[in-house]
Amino acid sequence: MAGGPTFHYRQHDGQRGTAQDRFGPRDKLRKWLEYDQITFRRVYRDLPLVEYLPPGRRLEEHLRQAHLQRLAILATKLLIPEVMNELRTLAQLSDSSPLSGQERRIIRTTIHRIPFYMEGGVNEHIEFFQEVGRLARTSAVIRLLRAEMLRSLGARWRANRHWRGGRQVIQTLTQALRLYRPG
Repeated sequence: MAGGPTFHYRQHDGQRGTAQDRFGPRDKLRKWLEYDQITFRRVYRDLPLVEYLPPGRRLEEHLRQAHLQRLAILATKLLIPEVMNELRTLAQLSDSSPLSGQERRIIRTTIHRIPFYMEGGVNEHIEFFQEVGRLARTSAVIRLLRAEMLRSLGARWRANRHWRGGRQVIQTLTQALRLYRPG
């Protein structure tokens, strides 16, 4: 985005928030998530789908990418019911052409994003994987999504399989298995 900062966020060690909603510094990320969820529910409801595309892209030609981008943004805000709605909308699309490079990047970052709010990510919500698995039975678009998710999880597993802790490996394999578990 051109220009200066969109907003300035001041951090300090004391109490914060409005007089009606005070909270301490340890709760700042949880509160930030709470207010981001309020904001992004409105964005989900009010922002036209074309706005999820890079400038100059036509919605008619990049409908699937716009929905994937919206799903990715909703996932970062842990808006799980809205993510599920977006999955169901994607399942209704008839575009079964191969995923573009940009669509693959969107899917990979959605699955592997490090949670900003320290509240976990969409990859820790079993219902997300169950819905992908369920919808993949009838939707070519969701099968493409699931295949890219599995490729991405496989790459993550290969990168981490020698790590001594093993927690990341187990989590990655669990997520991959959830994509095929009957819903």
